[in-house]
Amino acid sequence: MKDLTKGKLKWEMVEWKFTYNDYKKMLSWEFEDKLIFSQQLILNELKSCKNPAIACSWGKCSVVLVHMIRQFCNKVLIIFNNTLVQYPEIYQYRNRLLKEWKIENYVETKPIKTFWECVKLYGFPKIRSRKTRTPMCCWYMKEKPTIDLIKKLRIDTIFVGLQATESMFRRL
Repeated sequence: MKDLTKGKLKWEMVEWKFTYNDYKKMLSWEFEDKLIFSQQLILNELKSCKNPAIACSWGKCSVVLVHMIRQFCNKVLIIFNNTLVQYPEIYQYRNRLLKEWKIENYVETKPIKTFWECVKLYGFPKIRSRKTRTPMCCWYMKEKPTIDLIKKLRIDTIFVGLQATESMFRRL
């Protein structure tokens, strides 16, 4: 990996794996360097896959990711895990962007069990164990429907927009 301490990044092959110390150095980068590095990661991955998709919650991180990837590949599939419990504004924003950005390659997953069915069966969401951090509601509302869709459509890469600064788990 390029020295993360100085200089403008050049267009080159970059690794997507980096250490926590690398992450701390990246925080000090200029915006332009962060943008170029992100674009390099996207381009490298697009070159190596045949059937990519973007997981999109219609939050700020995933919308930025959709915008960035569509600059290089505007036909990439966008997947929305519709848990049916989002704020109405999320659906309005989704509809607006689908129309304004002329997004046609779009699909939604639906939950296998509703949130209230999960609460009735498993209680309110909590971390199940140290090994499995995902609450049961997330499994039935997001993860299982997404896994099924990935298999059905033979998706080989999923882009996910996460901001490392939002939690220690994401940083690590």
